[in-house]
Amino acid sequence: MAQKKVVGKAKLQIIGGAANPAPPVGPTLSSLGINIMQFCQSFNNATSNRKGEVVPVVITAYRDASFDFVTLEPPVSALIKEAAGLEKASSDPLRIKVGAITEESVKAIAERKLEELNTRNVDAAMNIVKGTARSMGVVIGKKDDKEIIELIKQGEIAAREAAEAAEAAEAAEAAAAEESVAAADSSDEPAGEEE
Repeated sequence: MAQKKVVGKAKLQIIGGAANPAPPVGPTLSSLGINIMQFCQSFNNATSNRKGEVVPVVITAYRDASFDFVTLEPPVSALIKEAAGLEKASSDPLRIKVGAITEESVKAIAERKLEELNTRNVDAAMNIVKGTARSMGVVIGKKDDKEIIELIKQGEIAAREAAEAAEAAEAAEAAAAEESVAAADSSDEPAGEEE
């Protein structure tokens, strides 16, 4: 039997059990000539046990309009956020620490992602996970450690100060814009006619 001719491949991150034709799924699949609803049904059935989890998927499209897909483990960042109980990472990871995960959590994440990382050594995989955690503002250690609690408190203070500074800058920019509009309006008024 002849092998199918590959037309293209696409990589997407879709919430498990929740694929729908909306962007980015629809436009990506239509550009490959894939039946969007057929993919969504197949994907949702395959990931029904992973609802709410970010599921990376590699889709291969063939010339005869058929397709297949392979689901992967969630991204390391999503697993770190889950382990630390975070909704989002730090906007400034050097100054603002938002959470902590234990060494055991790092090892569990490394072991779960080992097949997809560019190493086969658990220690090297743990270093990759630790690097990702640092870039997210997540500290490695026990959550009840006094030093870590202090770092997170300092991070909360820095985040609050940054938000206040951004609000002040936005308010100053809005005031400057209003002044320039007012100045432009006053210069547009016609001068009194002289006879």
